[in-house]
Amino acid sequence: MRRWIAALLLGLAGAGPSFASSDLAAGLDASDFAFRQHPGRMMPMVQGLRDAQGQERGLSDYLGRRPVIFVLGYYRCPVLCSTLMDSVLQTLQTVDVPHEVVAVSIDPAETPADAARKYPYYASLMPAGQRGRLHLLTASAPAIAALTDAAGFPYRRDPATGQYLHPAGFLVLTPQGRISRYLLGVGQSARDVRLALVEASGGKVGGLADQLILLCSHYDPRTGRYSVAAMTMARAAGLGTLAVLAMGLWMLRCRRRGNGRRA
Repeated sequence: MRRWIAALLLGLAGAGPSFASSDLAAGLDASDFAFRQHPGRMMPMVQGLRDAQGQERGLSDYLGRRPVIFVLGYYRCPVLCSTLMDSVLQTLQTVDVPHEVVAVSIDPAETPADAARKYPYYASLMPAGQRGRLHLLTASAPAIAALTDAAGFPYRRDPATGQYLHPAGFLVLTPQGRISRYLLGVGQSARDVRLALVEASGGKVGGLADQLILLCSHYDPRTGRYSVAAMTMARAAGLGTLAVLAMGLWMLRCRRRGNGRRA
């Protein structure tokens, strides 16, 4: 019940942070724990990562092929992080656009064993053929500092409980590791996730329909959502009408020429 209440409140709040400890939250401003967005920034190619099997990795190991859903959190999080990952993976079930999912723990005390305990459940939320694209990582303190700083991800640990206060949401990276979009809160729509992945790919994934929808959509960094841009839609409709009229006139002209030759 606590998880669903948290999800509802965070979904309504959009970029609302996770107050993992009521004692820690007392006297703090929620805006201190919202994403500091850096679109266009290149993520650092850090080393010091370990996958769920304990193998040493670098961020570059997960780049170069597809756009990346990049999630910061921690595996022992009692509510928000699991709720966010559940939401992301369930939404991706209906998004047939190639992608990687990379989650990195912000707790340097967590180990590959913590990631491994979470992996079977999270993998069960993905289609069988895509489970190899799910990467649950732990990290050294320097790697965590570099990644959270580049992502604009503020967080604080409560020493009494070991829980963290941090933003809700995730980043979408280009295949090269550049920050493309921030999707904020919990419960993003499949449409927003799909558009963010298509945009991050530079049009290399998705279809013509996705490109047309992107042309007629506006990304709002305050909400981390896409909305239909009315003026752009009107212009697109006008251009479409002109194209149809031009095609009709061209066909009529060709027909008249053909009739004149037969005469």
